[in-house]
Amino acid sequence: MSTEDKKAFIRQRFEAAWNSNDLAALDELYSPDNIHHFGSTTDRLGPNEIRRMIKAWRDAIPDYRCSIENVVAEGDTVAGSSAIYRNPHVSAADGVISHGSTEEQTI
Repeated sequence: MSTEDKKAFIRQRFEAAWNSNDLAALDELYSPDNIHHFGSTTDRLGPNEIRRMIKAWRDAIPDYRCSIENVVAEGDTVAGSSAIYRNPHVSAADGVISHGSTEEQTI
């Protein structure tokens, strides 16, 4: 797979899983030993764990959208960074209190 193909794959993963809410695609897009760098964790999160995470986010933020602004690929390593999340927050999830407004967050 070329470097550009790897970068496209990362964007496809986010689009299918997070933006289109295509939870069935997760089995093809995430390996069981996927290392997900989310916040301060570097846990191994396979398709089932990612599915639960997306469901929890979508329950709290039904119109959740994100865009990956930067993707870096070198050898077998590919990373997406500077994700921008735009979302109206409508209910509590994981201890985060709903405020009903739309927010934008860049990480």
